[in-house]
Amino acid sequence: MPSVLTIDDDDVSRISVSKFIESMGFEVAQATNGAEGLAALEECRFDLIVLDVMMPVVDGPSMLAAMRDRGDRTPVIMLTAESRRPVVASVMKSGILDYIVKPFPFEELRRKVASVLQRSGRADIVQQSTGPRTRAGCRPLVDLLIVDDMENVSRRLRVLVPARITLDSFNQPGPALSSAREKMYRAILIDTEMPDTDSALFAQQMRELQPTAAIAALVRRSPRDLTLELRERGFGTVLHKPFIRGEVDAFIARNLERKECVVHRDASHIKVSLPTGQAGDRDRLNELSSALAAALKDVAGASFAEAVVDLNGVPMTDEIAERLGTAASQASALGLRLVVVGNPEVRDALASSDATRPLPFSDSFDAARPAGQRSLT
Repeated sequence: MPSVLTIDDDDVSRISVSKFIESMGFEVAQATNGAEGLAALEECRFDLIVLDVMMPVVDGPSMLAAMRDRGDRTPVIMLTAESRRPVVASVMKSGILDYIVKPFPFEELRRKVASVLQRSGRADIVQQSTGPRTRAGCRPLVDLLIVDDMENVSRRLRVLVPARITLDSFNQPGPALSSAREKMYRAILIDTEMPDTDSALFAQQMRELQPTAAIAALVRRSPRDLTLELRERGFGTVLHKPFIRGEVDAFIARNLERKECVVHRDASHIKVSLPTGQAGDRDRLNELSSALAAALKDVAGASFAEAVVDLNGVPMTDEIAERLGTAASQASALGLRLVVVGNPEVRDALASSDATRPLPFSDSFDAARPAGQRSLT
């Protein structure tokens, strides 16, 4: 369904722009800064982004640069309060299709949205946007897809990758392609020796469905280095079988680890992400603590009684568990009940600390409701 992401730290501006775009027949998601915007793009694919320039945490140009660096070519309209020609020229060079100088009449916004979508080859989106939609055009995000006709290969990989990495596996191309139409993947592993399958053509089909995913070839280990040949056939990299833990860890670090700490709030749901290599970085942990505290204040300010913190994207350490204990105290002071969602690693880490052991815990966000919660004790 047609969907637009609006990103602006000014609540009045963001909400008014979002409501107007909704009136055009689009489903709209909102973010208050570039970090939240990048997190939203990890979860969903949008037809258009309306992005403010000046924002805290991550500003508009920095978010746009991060998007383009990871291959995201979603069309962008930039909102700027600066009308000076050098400023506007600088913004245009950053890879946007159009801009609007604040303040602006909504009729100008209507024209810009239609024009940008048409220029980006999405005239069909403009034509079908004739009434409000009831749900966002969001495709579930999964970290890794493996396609190999030998089922034991995917089982072995599941043992080697951390529990926080989500993984889908298929032993035939057809079901894998169907899944790629319904979900978004960060990385895709394709066996190059599947019977009756042209692996290069299959990789090309996957590339069309998953333009932002890393496409890797699965090949049997041999004295001959096939990396260059496979890259010429459309694969971005190679992972050898049988798997070696160090090589799998390196593949995950290159293709699956987020490059920044992200604390993203949606209503009372707070999703926290932190790359493994940054779990011991004191500055990054301080940034995470500050962002989490701010998100808790926002949840309390929105009159929720409970905050659900999703830690599936966090490598658990004693210091992170300690900081979560501090967050629990902050939540209590705000009148919030804190519920934690995570994998077994998270559960075990929380159970080892007196400060976090009493926190209600669930293994999924859907289960994090009164009937589905279970205590660590």
